[in-house]
Amino acid sequence: MSYSTQNLGSLVDDLATPETTGRGKAAKGEKTAFWKSQGFVLTLAVIAVAVLLGGMWVTFFNNGGVKVPSSVTLLDIKTGEMFSTSTDRLALPAKNPGTGERTLFPIIKDDTGGWYIPAHYHEGVENAGYSPEVIPDLAAAKVVITDKSVEKLKR
Repeated sequence: MSYSTQNLGSLVDDLATPETTGRGKAAKGEKTAFWKSQGFVLTLAVIAVAVLLGGMWVTFFNNGGVKVPSSVTLLDIKTGEMFSTSTDRLALPAKNPGTGERTLFPIIKDDTGGWYIPAHYHEGVENAGYSPEVIPDLAAAKVVITDKSVEKLKR
């Protein structure tokens, strides 16, 4: 069985209609596939713009993100004095206004009402020379607070 190229070409031409190749226009009254129409392109463009605007809204106007504290309580590791200050442009250890020394480290109140120094600052506390009366056990990080008043630190 042999086919001539003329017969084979005719067979391919019969199968290649505008609907199967995507080329040309359908006959009048015939519907084209939705994905080939201008309506599809317009719908896709509207969806793309909606996704873009939604992403911008979440990025710039969503207030459900992480809340960073705006103030911090600091402890003078030598005197035991407590200070409160803004976290804006705060360099640690901070300078005690009374002594002029950089001995103010952040402290955090735990669930039991006690205060402790975060482990991240232990090396700095040790290097700055803490008072054993204020911090009896640096490894436990518990702080002894004798005067519960907190002074506002002016920077």
